[in-house]
Amino acid sequence: YFRQMWNDPRLAASNMPSTDLLLGGKDVSDLIWKPDTFTAVDTTARRANGMTENVFTRIHANGSVFYSCRYTMRAQCSQDNSKFPRDVHNCHIDFESYGYNTDVI
Repeated sequence: YFRQMWNDPRLAASNMPSTDLLLGGKDVSDLIWKPDTFTAVDTTARRANGMTENVFTRIHANGSVFYSCRYTMRAQCSQDNSKFPRDVHNCHIDFESYGYNTDVI
């Protein structure tokens, strides 16, 4: 699952207690702004197919958004097999915004 969190003040509802929230799937996520996130390394990534849309959105009364969707990703990662079969592999994948810098996001 690929999960992102951000705050969108346009979604804040000052007349609601901070514990209230809106839950939804793709129907809700299609209506709100989402970051234009992509992987910075050469990978193949796509939203996973399934019986359902595999998207979850939670919007808190203060404008905080939690967005989760299922992705399938294939990436090239270097391996060190010198301690095989007790080796451990770490694959670092950088995510970036396509159109925004850190001052905006």
